[in-house]
Amino acid sequence: MKTLACADMGLTCPFVAKGDSDDDLVAQLTQHGNETHPEEVKVMRAQHDDAEMDAMMRSKIKEEAV
Repeated sequence: MKTLACADMGLTCPFVAKGDSDDDLVAQLTQHGNETHPEEVKVMRAQHDDAEMDAMMRSKIKEEAV
């Protein structure tokens, strides 16, 4: 299983996306960010384009031992 934590993107938040594919994790974290941290996401998106945000999230994905 793979994980991607909201805290890995610099926020103080316990949310962790879990799944088998990088695409699923990015989608989960994007949805969580938009719903839970809209102001912070707005600031991040002002500093980084979509491709940069995607790459940043993918670089933080961890493979968890099952």
